[in-house]
Amino acid sequence: MKFYIHIGTHKTGTTEIQNLLKTSSGLVKDNKRLIYIQPNEIFNAISKQQVSSDDLSAKLQNYISQYISKNSIEGEYEDIVVISYENFSGIALSGYKNSNAIAKTIFNAVKLINPDSVIIVYLRRQDQFIESLYTQYIHQGKSWFFNEFLSKFDSDSFNWEKLVTDYSEYFELKNIRIGFYDKSKLLEGDLIKDFSSKIDFELEQLDFSGKNNGYTREALEIARICNETFDPNEKKKLRALLQATNCKKPFEEYAFFKNLQERYNFLKSYEKSNANIRLTRDSSVFKVEATQESRFFNGLEQDDVIQVVMRSLIECKRRKK
Repeated sequence: MKFYIHIGTHKTGTTEIQNLLKTSSGLVKDNKRLIYIQPNEIFNAISKQQVSSDDLSAKLQNYISQYISKNSIEGEYEDIVVISYENFSGIALSGYKNSNAIAKTIFNAVKLINPDSVIIVYLRRQDQFIESLYTQYIHQGKSWFFNEFLSKFDSDSFNWEKLVTDYSEYFELKNIRIGFYDKSKLLEGDLIKDFSSKIDFELEQLDFSGKNNGYTREALEIARICNETFDPNEKKKLRALLQATNCKKPFEEYAFFKNLQERYNFLKSYEKSNANIRLTRDSSVFKVEATQESRFFNGLEQDDVIQVVMRSLIECKRRKK
């Protein structure tokens, strides 16, 4: 049996990976059988811990053992067991500062199940990561301005060296597999092919377009403004409508930093820590293109609002048919 624990991070395609793990679970390929252990309330409780918990370790161990026992077929195939839960990176709004407590709790749960458990983590350049994380909170109903959101974190937040070190304190470093969420760094430019190579099992490629889509920049600003006064039900309906009519493409990015210098200054604080885990093994990883800030948003124009509203009205009309 091989055991893999995918810990995210957030905003690195985890939803797509989980969807394909669900549809591929139980499949047999090359005498290997995939078992995907779906998250439950134990996972959520562990992700919120500030200190490790022996009680949660015992509960997780019991849950995993029972899940494997129920789904494995003795002797016929090699089981490829996978957990995928992005909150095992830590609490996002605290900058992942509780990752050590999570790592220890998970290790104590799985060390007797499989002492060679492998940790898989996808990392993203921090400026792009925090911009994408900001959009997620707008999707969830927040109305923060970007600078307001940025001020919630200090220079120790989203330190990838610390995250990797926290896990390598308990899991062997050779068993920590790092992926970089950048199309040019993924296997054949494909996240699912890259992840499949890390678990040594080819996941079924299916189309999950429309699930957990991000907004266009204009739609995002409209959502941010509406979030301030909409009730939870209205926010939910708005999110579904904007995802259906004004979604951005995978890996499409737009800028929230005011200019290139502000972006450089933000990245500079991570330069040493990122280099220590070899993210900067090639200079293109942290290269900020001179044209990037051309996508900086200068505010809603009347034409932008009209286009977003008209797409939404057309979608509402379509749904009523």
